[in-house]
This record gives sequence, C-alpha cells and structure tokens, in this order.
Amino acid sequence: MVKIFVSEIADSSKNPNLPEGEYECIVTKVAETVSAGDQSVGSPMWTLRLRVTSPDKVGDVVTQGFELMTWITFCNTGNLASMWRESVEILGFTVEKGKDFVGDPKLAEGRIIKAIVKTLPDKKKVMRSKVVKILKSEAQDDMGKVPF
Repeated sequence: MVKIFVSEIADSSKNPNLPEGEYECIVTKVAETVSAGDQSVGSPMWTLRLRVTSPDKVGDVVTQGFELMTWITFCNTGNLASMWRESVEILGFTVEKGKDFVGDPKLAEGRIIKAIVKTLPDKKKVMRSKVVKILKSEAQDDMGKVPF
C-alpha cells in the first residue's frame, strides 16, 4: 500500500471510523500552511477539507456528509515530489516540468475527487480512518467544465 497525504478524519467525534473504501468527495476548503513533517519540514503545504458525497451509506454507517482532511506537501524530495505533482493534477492544475508550480488553492474548492480511505494506527496507536490517496473522479468530467 502506498502511504500518501495521510490525515486523521476531521470530525472523529461524529464517527471515529469511516469504513474502508473509495469515496467520492467534494473539496470544500483549501488552506495554505507550512509542513511540520519529518521529511518535509518547512515545505509549503495545502490542507484540504473533503466532504463525502457518495456513497450515502456503507452498512449501517451513514457516510454522506462525513468530513475528511488530507494534505498536499510541496516537497521535491524522493517520492514526495511525484506525489504532490500527481495530486495537484487531480485537482485540475497543470504542472510544467522544470518550472516552479504556482497555483491558487482556492481554485481547487468545489472540485470533485475520489478518496481512498483505510483504517490505520495514528501516532498513539489508535486505529483511525485516514485518506491514503486521492484519485480523479469521473463525476468532475461529467460536469462539463472545471472551475479553472
């Protein structure tokens, strides 16, 4: 399994663990910040808030409206370099080789993406639902236009 942009769910009091699987989400908010991660400390980072739009329910768990958080760290070290490029392209931005990436994170808001969620231990060894990868959603293509 590839570990990408892992984060705890934003509203764990509502439901501490979302069932593992693939969820369609809308990007509701993007904020710029700076990474404190071991590999990427000091690197620019976008924090994304996602709201699950589909499926409505998995088993007995209502999933629609559930909020997730994930992030993109702009670090050109090892695997992090290809991961951030892939993620911003999923969000609809163009990344030109050999040039600095410049993008307004607010333009990603409203974008429909897919999030792969797994249940993994956090730093305190508590099992939590985490976004392990984001993917392009066909629903965004079906909208006929993207916001940029």
